This record gives sequence, C-alpha cells and structure tokens, in this order.
Amino acid sequence: MTICNILDYFGNLMGMSEVAINFVKVADFLQEDYPNLEVCMGNGTPIHVFQWQCEGTISIHQDRGVKCEDPDFIEKARQFITKAKEMHAGLVLTPEYSFPYGILDEIIDDKNKWPEAEKLWCLGTQGESRV
Repeated sequence: MTICNILDYFGNLMGMSEVAINFVKVADFLQEDYPNLEVCMGNGTPIHVFQWQCEGTISIHQDRGVKCEDPDFIEKARQFITKAKEMHAGLVLTPEYSFPYGILDEIIDDKNKWPEAEKLWCLGTQGESRV
C-alpha cells in the first residue's frame, strides 16, 4: 500500500473526496531572520546525513490517523534520535508518515534532544489527532 493509497483510503473513511492543501513559503515566516543551516552553507565541508529507513505494520484509524504503534518500532525511533545527536548529523531525515508523534513530543519537551544549531531535522510524522 503506497502513501497515496493510504491517503485516499483515509480520506474516503472520513467522507472526504478531496483534501485541500495550502502551500506556504517558509521565507514568508522567516522574513529577514534566515537560519544558517549546515546543509546550505556550500563551503566545501562535508555534510553528515542520517536517514531512518524504518519498517513496520501500520494501522489506519479514522480518529487517530496513520501510525505504527508497535513498542519496538517506537523504541527504534527514540534510538534513531539518540544516534542522530551522537553523530552531530547536519541533515536528519525520516520517511513521510513514519515518525511517532510521541517521540516528537519527547524531543520538544527536552531541550537536550533538540537539534544543534545549524542542523536540519526533517521528521515525517505519523498521523495524529490533537483534539
């Protein structure tokens, strides 16, 4: 099942035939205060990229979205972040709909788990209801 199939299935469950997507330029949020990211410096210094290639069984919930709730999977996500910090990776990537919101909450709540200055983390989170 591809991500597009999952989105179509999930949208149909919720009675939505189309999903409205609004694109906003990041520059509109940042205006004059652009961050200095290691991946954008272009000074010839190697960039350390760390990508999570995960595997697990997903479930689709009308109220909670698309997610994998296996405790081993969640622990691997936690270990991935620990390793990314240890490596001082300049770019950290996860596939779309893969990263558990609970681990994202742990990162947000603990400044020691935040990316270092000039590092970019792109964590494609699982579906989650925040209601």
